[in-house]
Amino acid sequence: YRIAYANKVLWERFKTDLAAAGYSTGEVYHLGPLMDEIMTINSDFDSEGGRGVMRGVGARADLRLLLDLAYQYPDALYLSIHCNALEDDDPTGGLQVFYLDSAGAYREENDFALQHENIAQAAPVYQLYRDADRKRLAILIRDGILEPIPELKYTGQADIQSKNYAVLRELNLTGALIELGFLSSPRDREILLNDNANQQMAEALADAVYRYYCQP
Repeated sequence: YRIAYANKVLWERFKTDLAAAGYSTGEVYHLGPLMDEIMTINSDFDSEGGRGVMRGVGARADLRLLLDLAYQYPDALYLSIHCNALEDDDPTGGLQVFYLDSAGAYREENDFALQHENIAQAAPVYQLYRDADRKRLAILIRDGILEPIPELKYTGQADIQSKNYAVLRELNLTGALIELGFLSSPRDREILLNDNANQQMAEALADAVYRYYCQP
């Protein structure tokens, strides 16, 4: 739902900009209803029709058109904010920030197709993401949160990774998926339940966006 909603907002903006410039094209008008269908079904499962034009490996023509359309709006960012959790008393804790670059999408999408689908029938993997911008935003977010709350330093191997998550792959904005901490970690949970820490994290996210645009 969230990916389709964001894509539709950009689609509506594009239509308005197109009309204001005196242009009209039927090539994009059908994309909005396709996003409405995804939001109505609101399911991650292809078997339920929920993925719509985002189904399968790679990006088919309609999705590529949406991704190309979104690329024209560098003034928009997408932040997907979460809290992580693990089972079986796993001690892992700390902040993680994920982004997706073109090389990562190509590698992971093709690996998935080799294992689960007919790669000969897969659509081309989209390769026009703003790679450097996505990674820079992720670093700004990580550094910004850890500055006031160093206790959230990730205890695993890598706190910033390129990962092939749908919310990063099917939406061509500079964006990041942020795991503020692990609810399964007593240390993280105490921080995440603290109002002052919440305020510090919110201010750090806002400051990362400011730094992204105003301190290149």
